[in-house]
Amino acid sequence: MIIEEVLGVYGKIKVLHLDDDELQLDILKINLEQMNHDIIVDSEIDGLKALEKIKTNGYDCILLDYLMPIYDGIEIADRIRKFSNVPIILYTVQGSEDLAERLFSVGITDYLRKEINVSNYSVLENKIIDITNKYRIEKIFNEVIKSIDDSIIIVDGKYEIIYHNDIFIDLVEKVDLIGKSIIEVIEKESKNKRYHRYYSTK
Repeated sequence: MIIEEVLGVYGKIKVLHLDDDELQLDILKINLEQMNHDIIVDSEIDGLKALEKIKTNGYDCILLDYLMPIYDGIEIADRIRKFSNVPIILYTVQGSEDLAERLFSVGITDYLRKEINVSNYSVLENKIIDITNKYRIEKIFNEVIKSIDDSIIIVDGKYEIIYHNDIFIDLVEKVDLIGKSIIEVIEKESKNKRYHRYYSTK
C-alpha cells in the first residue's frame, strides 16, 4: 500500500507510441486508453520528432515499431539511450532471435509481438504498468539516495557491493568498489579506524 501511494504521486502513465502506420497509432491509443484511464498515449509518426518529444515531455514508457523509414526501432532506441533511461518496449510484427539479441544490446526494456486483438492489448497494458512502476520506484530510490548526506553501501546476498554513493568512495579513498566484498573493505578500513554503515538486500 505504501508503494502504491508513493507511485500515485506521479499520476497517470504517459506513453509515447512511435509507428509509421497512422491506423495502428489510432487503434492502439483508443484501446489502451479505454482499457485503463490511467494511461495516456501520445502518438507520433516521425522518429526525429519523437526524439525531441522524449527530451521534453517526461514520458514513463516508449512504444516503438521496428520497421520504419529513415531509422528503425532499434536505431531510435539507441539514440534514446544516449540521453534517457526511460523504459522502451519494441512493439512490432517482426520477431526473430537475431532481432531479440539486437534489441536488448541497445537497452530496449521489453518486446511484444504486435497483434490487433483485445488480449494482445491487455498483455501490453500489463507490461506498461509493470515496467513503469519499476521505473518510478527506481527514480524514487535514486532521489532518496542522493538526498542522504551519509556514506551508503548496498550489498547482495553474497555481501558483494552492488551500489555505493560518492560519499563512501571519498571515505575509503578508492575509485570503484562494485563487486567487491564488503567484509574485506570493512576489515581494511577498520585498520584506519573508519566505521561505515551498510545495508543488505539479503
